[in-house]
Amino acid sequence: MAVGLSGFEKEIVERADPMIFGGCEIFVATPEDLVVLKILAGRPRDLDDVEGIVEIHAKQLDWQYCLAAANRLEAAVDIDLVQQIERLRSG
Repeated sequence: MAVGLSGFEKEIVERADPMIFGGCEIFVATPEDLVVLKILAGRPRDLDDVEGIVEIHAKQLDWQYCLAAANRLEAAVDIDLVQQIERLRSG
């Protein structure tokens, strides 16, 4: 899988949200990036996680970003990510 070659990993790091955890600042992937990554991974646990992320963040999720990221990644992988994002959004 050539996800790193797509530039998506760099984009995830650049978009990461800072949080304080145990007195240290850490950076956490955005819910949108987690949705795309977990759909890409496609394991049952990942897909369960996606449902939880969507349930918690549905009103704030930037679906256009998710679709655009999925569309870019489809060129690097052989998975129909956009269709899965569309199904979640209409869910």
